[in-house]
Amino acid sequence: TFSGKWVPGSRRWRVVRTPRSLARSISSTSVWTGTRFVYLRTTCPITVGDLWCPYGRRGGATAFDPRTGAAASLPRSVGLGVSGSPGIGAWTGRAVLAIAPSTGVGAAYDPASQRWRRLPTAPRFDGWGRTPVWTGRELIVWGGLTNGAAVPGAALVPA
Repeated sequence: TFSGKWVPGSRRWRVVRTPRSLARSISSTSVWTGTRFVYLRTTCPITVGDLWCPYGRRGGATAFDPRTGAAASLPRSVGLGVSGSPGIGAWTGRAVLAIAPSTGVGAAYDPASQRWRRLPTAPRFDGWGRTPVWTGRELIVWGGLTNGAAVPGAALVPA
């Protein structure tokens, strides 16, 4: 699997090889930290008849440096990566905030200490089309649809 990177000075795209562990992820979200992508994923080897993952199958997080192509698995965080739908993630400038939308379980990853800490449980954000926004003080999750109905938004001020 390949990904692309826009190079403004050259006015063209550069191909970036995606690590195999990330290529098998059909349901993920990524957060840019300023130096790396942190992928929060539900991993599924796709086989005929297995388009959607059973819940809880090999989720996790990986940090990917597009400059070097290096990928590193991050420590596991209880409750994340267990949803069959993409997770919710945002970068605060110091930590990656992550929420599993089907359970509301949240955690913050600090790259400096390489540790996760639990966040207060959020409302469930079932459905698709959610948009997370970090305001500089709080994480706002807005929008989305489930069964044709709008999903209410919520805000979290991490401690």
